[in-house]
Amino acid sequence: MYATEKNEIVWEAPEFNYSAKGAGWYSIFAVAFFLIILFALLKKNFFFFVFLVISGIMVVYLGERKPENVKFKLSSEGFKIGDSETVYRYADISGFAIVPKPHRSAILVLKKKAIANPYLKIPLAEGIEGEVKKFLEGKSVHEGEYEETLLETLIEWVGF
Repeated sequence: MYATEKNEIVWEAPEFNYSAKGAGWYSIFAVAFFLIILFALLKKNFFFFVFLVISGIMVVYLGERKPENVKFKLSSEGFKIGDSETVYRYADISGFAIVPKPHRSAILVLKKKAIANPYLKIPLAEGIEGEVKKFLEGKSVHEGEYEETLLETLIEWVGF
């Protein structure tokens, strides 16, 4: 779902890309997890062991969690996510890129003028890439290039 008006573009999209994980995925995870746990025990590193247990629980929990739909809004004020009061103003955004994804919707990457966590990645609704690009360029936000990191590529490949 998306709607456009003269001064805004509003759409809904899942908060993240969900991949169903089968028995094979969990089997590989269990073997790798067991080997790392064994390593922590052999090294007698209690804190690493506790960290691994908590991490393993989180991976299983987050791996099964289904995404909720979130409302995104580009307006004359800036960019807003959901019901949050935070508005990312165009003056605080140095550029953007639209990254096409095979077998799912494209991602809008906003580069913020910030040292820590400079990229904001937003899923786009089907078919609104051109409108979003035109809208952002009209707000003097320039299109650039974005190259995914190795970690992002690995996470997508693993299906997480």
